[in-house]
Amino acid sequence: MSNIDKLTLVSGVDVLIEELGIVIRQPKIREIALLGEKKFYSMCSFLLLDKKFVMDKLKERIDAEEVEKTYETLTEYEVVMSLLESNNSMLMDTIQILTLLFPDYNIRLDEIGIMFIDKNDKVSIVHQEKYTLLRDVIKEILCLNGSSTGDDYNPADSAAEAIAEKLRKRKERLNEIKPKEDKYILANYFSALGAGSNSYNLINGLDLTLYQLFDWVKRYGAWDKYKIDIQSILAGAKDVEIKEWYGTLE
Repeated sequence: MSNIDKLTLVSGVDVLIEELGIVIRQPKIREIALLGEKKFYSMCSFLLLDKKFVMDKLKERIDAEEVEKTYETLTEYEVVMSLLESNNSMLMDTIQILTLLFPDYNIRLDEIGIMFIDKNDKVSIVHQEKYTLLRDVIKEILCLNGSSTGDDYNPADSAAEAIAEKLRKRKERLNEIKPKEDKYILANYFSALGAGSNSYNLINGLDLTLYQLFDWVKRYGAWDKYKIDIQSILAGAKDVEIKEWYGTLE
């Protein structure tokens, strides 16, 4: 179930996270393009981690009882921080992603949680127990929940597995994080704007958010299928189910 109102996502406006008292900005394609698609998703790998995933991966390699003893009492935030504290490069990537999403704040990662300091020096703290709420909102903004693209594409999946190994061997250097497959989902979708839309092109499309881009692709697919179904019925086809292209997207 969506945590953010769909109109808010589709319109691309900033989102107030009321429970945390902070405002998150939906980044534009042009900002992500400056980083590059692969780099962007690699930098987002920390968002794909959760304690259960880490523990399950570790149990494949070491004694399950030892894993339970070590990680059972840790919070989700502590699991992520245990990596960031031992890998400066990933720490910098994480802060850069948070800065992209929260440009109106100075951000500090602390033991008690993430500190957001606004221009008036007001401090809002996302405590450890609230980290999952923040993470889930960010994943929805960045379309990392899977449902937004309509497939199982997970560009940071292999990175997350590498992180699990890093948590077990904290003194070893983490290999360069790369997406599991050589796919360019954003690039392909963005390129399709010029061919499939009379309103968007490769210039004004740069100001779309991720959600707007993925939503447009799915909406265009629904519209295209609707036209094909109508043509099929006119040609004599039977048992064709017509679905409203302007309705709720599956």
